[in-house]
Amino acid sequence: MHILIICDGFRIGGIERLVLDQAYKLSEQGKKCDIVVLNQKPSAKQDSFEHRELDLFLKYDIKISYIVGTRWIQFVSLFKFISKPTTIFAHSLRGAVLVWFIRKFKRGTYRIVTVIHQLPTLSSNSQLLRRMIYAQFCDRILIFSLAAKEDWEYRKNLNMVRKLLPIKKQISLCRNGVFLPRLESSRLEKSSSRNLVERLVYLGRLTSWKGIDTFLRLAQLPELSHLEVLIVAPTNAEVLLSTAGENLRRRMKIIVGKSFSEVDFRNSDLHIYPATYGDNLKFVEGVSINVLEMSYLGIPSLISMGGARTWPELIKFGLIKEVNWLDLQATSKLILSGNLHRQDLDLLEVRELLDIKHNLHNMLSN
Repeated sequence: MHILIICDGFRIGGIERLVLDQAYKLSEQGKKCDIVVLNQKPSAKQDSFEHRELDLFLKYDIKISYIVGTRWIQFVSLFKFISKPTTIFAHSLRGAVLVWFIRKFKRGTYRIVTVIHQLPTLSSNSQLLRRMIYAQFCDRILIFSLAAKEDWEYRKNLNMVRKLLPIKKQISLCRNGVFLPRLESSRLEKSSSRNLVERLVYLGRLTSWKGIDTFLRLAQLPELSHLEVLIVAPTNAEVLLSTAGENLRRRMKIIVGKSFSEVDFRNSDLHIYPATYGDNLKFVEGVSINVLEMSYLGIPSLISMGGARTWPELIKFGLIKEVNWLDLQATSKLILSGNLHRQDLDLLEVRELLDIKHNLHNMLSN
């Protein structure tokens, strides 16, 4: 079996993380896998997974080809590149259209599986119309969460032009996952107060929609002033120090440019993921890949209200709890309650649930 994976860029982000974890797992399973990126290769000064995880690239023989230029140049380059894949994973709608036309010209037989990675509500009307048209150039359309799936169907019927589109293919749920061996080297420091939260953790880009402002407001509440604060970001986060109060600066540790497995977490940590997509949003997704990675370690996450429906098992395990970020006082009481960490957690069961093999099985099924 030969899998070709196509994506739009290859720096640091959730899509890139999933693409690489898929490639690692396919390689481990003995399947041939190539990655094509429709953009320039990140420079040595730019942070990327290719720079961070060179040891894994070598171990699993991961090869990435970068194709730049106009759509026509990319079409010609892909035409020459594609030989005889059995399946193409298109994490790029532009890429899905390109390989669909190449299949027509070459009379190929490979399957095209397209994955949508964004809540449709975050797209403009013109962009969403284009996405819905592009998504028809494939054999299967998958989407990463129940919220995104329902959003897609709701937005399609909300607009008369989109409603009249001759869309025949149904969109299906395909949950994300993580490549477990990548996390095996993660270090988890033991704490004497296992039931009590000792440190608040923020992971990811320092953007407003990921909730960095909410995280800082929460961390600066007087009743939480005794807790340490850890921020792990892909880019320089020193600007946070200039806006934080003196008490928070004393408690704050910032780690920049390290992979998840390179960070020393503690079993008394609490991951805060206050993602927000704007006011009055009808659909919310609160489980990022970082949330899955923290769950692998048995570290609970607080996420946005209504964002856990895709992963009800993690609610059952007690690894995610939904909170209202507009009521930080209630959130702080939950943090101080001592009821967030479970002593009887079966991590083997949790990790089996998170294994990216389930994601790949779904993508490769008919």
